[in-house]
Amino acid sequence: VVATVGSDGSGVVDELSSIAQTHGLHIEHSQITALSAEFAVLMTISGSDDKPHRIRKSLSTPKWRRPRSSVSS
Repeated sequence: VVATVGSDGSGVVDELSSIAQTHGLHIEHSQITALSAEFAVLMTISGSDDKPHRIRKSLSTPKWRRPRSSVSS
């Protein structure tokens, strides 16, 4: 499960989708909620067992630390 909460902005969901695709992961389900200038995205992703740490690493870059992101496996 990928959970991201942060300031709303164009392209956030596209970037999350691109990260998943880059690492060979599939988005099984997603839920997006916008509240004023904030957003929350929950995504259930699937892929081989060695992949979740890769998306976790991608989301630990400074760009993704501002929106709070977490990945659980």
